[in-house]
Amino acid sequence: METSIKIVEGGNNLTLKVKKILLNGESLDSGQVQSVCSEIGKRYKIPAVPFTQNNKQEILIPFFCNLPTRTIPVNEWLITPSDALETLVLNYKANASKQLIADLYKRALLLLCKEPYWTLDSPRILYEKKAFRKIDGIAVVRRFEVSEVILEEGLGFSVGLTTSFFSIKSVLEYFDLGEQGLFNQISNRQNEQQGTLLYKGPRGYTKCYFVKYGFDKKLSDTPSFTEGGTEYANSFEYYQKKFPQYDVKADDKVVMVSFPGMAKQVYVAAKYLFPRIFNSALQGELQNIDKIGPDEKRKYLESNFWKVIGEMPFGNGFSKIAKNFFEPSDQKSGIIPLPGIIVGKNVLVPAPADLTSRAYKEHYRNRKIYLDKYGCYYVPPTLSGSKIYFVFPATITAEIQQRYADDTMAYIKKLTRNEIDFEVVVLPTYQNYLQATVSLKNDHENGMVVFVFDDANPATYSLIDFELKGWSLKRATSHELLRKYRPLGKASQSFRENPAYEKAKKDWDSYIEMSTLGIIQKLNCIPFTVQPDLFNYDMQIVIDVSEDFSHFCLSGLLYKAGMPFPILPCHTERKTDEKKETINPHILKDELIKMFTALKKQIGKYSTKKYLFARDGKDCGEEFNAVKEAFEQLKKDGIIPVDATFDFVEYHKTTRKEVRIWDVTPDNVAVNVLEGSFYFFRSNTAILCTTGDGTLSSRVTADPITIVNKYTKADVYKVLADIFYAAQFNFSNPRVAQKHSLPMKRADDELIEKRAQEIKRIK
Repeated sequence: METSIKIVEGGNNLTLKVKKILLNGESLDSGQVQSVCSEIGKRYKIPAVPFTQNNKQEILIPFFCNLPTRTIPVNEWLITPSDALETLVLNYKANASKQLIADLYKRALLLLCKEPYWTLDSPRILYEKKAFRKIDGIAVVRRFEVSEVILEEGLGFSVGLTTSFFSIKSVLEYFDLGEQGLFNQISNRQNEQQGTLLYKGPRGYTKCYFVKYGFDKKLSDTPSFTEGGTEYANSFEYYQKKFPQYDVKADDKVVMVSFPGMAKQVYVAAKYLFPRIFNSALQGELQNIDKIGPDEKRKYLESNFWKVIGEMPFGNGFSKIAKNFFEPSDQKSGIIPLPGIIVGKNVLVPAPADLTSRAYKEHYRNRKIYLDKYGCYYVPPTLSGSKIYFVFPATITAEIQQRYADDTMAYIKKLTRNEIDFEVVVLPTYQNYLQATVSLKNDHENGMVVFVFDDANPATYSLIDFELKGWSLKRATSHELLRKYRPLGKASQSFRENPAYEKAKKDWDSYIEMSTLGIIQKLNCIPFTVQPDLFNYDMQIVIDVSEDFSHFCLSGLLYKAGMPFPILPCHTERKTDEKKETINPHILKDELIKMFTALKKQIGKYSTKKYLFARDGKDCGEEFNAVKEAFEQLKKDGIIPVDATFDFVEYHKTTRKEVRIWDVTPDNVAVNVLEGSFYFFRSNTAILCTTGDGTLSSRVTADPITIVNKYTKADVYKVLADIFYAAQFNFSNPRVAQKHSLPMKRADDELIEKRAQEIKRIK
């Protein structure tokens, strides 16, 4: 196994001689001291970091650097740095020095990166100056994300490689050409985002957000404003006085934008604003161009980053960096074996015979084959006699309606082993979705409905859900349905045994199968399960918060030997403070008690004693205490056994340090690791690849999750194993690995749904 990390020469014996610099003037808070350090780097190319180990206002710079004693403005204050005439030798082996050394090396590296790259989002996110490709008016730009990694073996640096897309056309061109709808689409404004723009301003490239287009405004007739204590009559005067060389004209059209960290919104020249394109808006060959396999990633990082930076990536006076990528020892890395799964009639799909890509690929193929042959592991007997409603817009012909409903029901019957009789009801087509939702609510009993809708209106998806609360709902768009059916319908008119028909039929069947797997989950069927005696914990509980901090979700997986099937509680609540990621500890405690109380019968019957709490996020101390208090209360109330125990870990959905791992073949080709591969940064922190070479394309690099244990004395290997086993419940697509554990995926889906329901339409 090899990582994307390179270790600074010297390993854990690394030292760095530094000197203290006093910051004379007004007292500064931590953010202001950081601003001073950034300004020193910008002005003098000297890396500097705050030093807070005494009561003085100090920073550290390398001993071999000389800092001029010139004032530095911080807000309205002037700060004067001066040499404190005191030196230190930072030793990597000392815990107090590790992060200081890491920060100085990182700042030194980023200062050298300013020449060959440009930045936009953050100083540590670097963009190549030349576009990787230009396709259909879109510039494809590779970007590098630099992170320091503190390892026991020494200070490491990992560089993430991703892709960004920018329109070559300016905002001015989109609006002049009447392409406002296209602009909204490519910048994701139809999903209620502000729209991210690249501003090619007088100070260089900057990120900003679209507010509105000034249809009737020019630079010279924008409102007056003040900036830095100076009053400007309009935006044109501002450009003229502050940046006379900047090519703008009085009659240039404008856009109102907001800049990160800036309270007021301002008008800027529309011709210098370029939309940053969201991946979801990409089409054609652009859809996959952002995918980078492990071998391409490894070579690109070496040739387009490390070689570009040179042999002294941190500058003179600093140590060099290792030539090769870091390989962890066998004691800190390995593979959690892929488990077998159980489908209908308790048939076991055996685990891979050995740890090879071929064996893993065969196992994933067998999952789907066995599921089709033996049906679902569990089918609720109460389903018999249930109705399944199909609802179509008028844009879908009767022929396609019939084919979709018939093929869907045929696969449902196969998965339920023909043990359940369903009544199929196809409603009359509708012109407006409200016709269908009103008819369902007024004329039919609540049940399972497959709702096909025209997706021209981005809010329709959520509005249908809102109208049909209490129904089991599977939505499908007419756009996707027609896209899958048309090739089949066209090919069916010719000789059936031809490659075009075979491909169209395969694509159609796959579409039906994926759709149906979603339906049977809504019917509370369980397609397959993992052997329960493999789990170290009786129950996993995920605590997750939505991206906008508006809701939180508790999602569980209760399953141990002796239980006939897993129980999957999932509940979402609104947060009281939508400005913070953290959850009110009192509310969290109450909701946990409610969740466990509802499971009292099963907990008692199966004596579930071992619990794993996984929080998506970091710095969850108050939430940990809430879990602890809830646990004690549950014991006191007799809901859980008095000898029950729990562990609490942070579950990060991606690696915070952009670390990737891959295997290297004897031919020196990097390939994806197998599913279940892990690597321990430190004793309490590990990354886990739940996806891997068994199902990933060679054009994609496995993206690990990170597990951090700092609250309880958990055996992190057992935590990784249970999360990996819980990730095997990929009910939506058995043929491939799933990145997240089932409770985490369900929480994710719930929170995305809640957020979508509350989206306000863009005016």
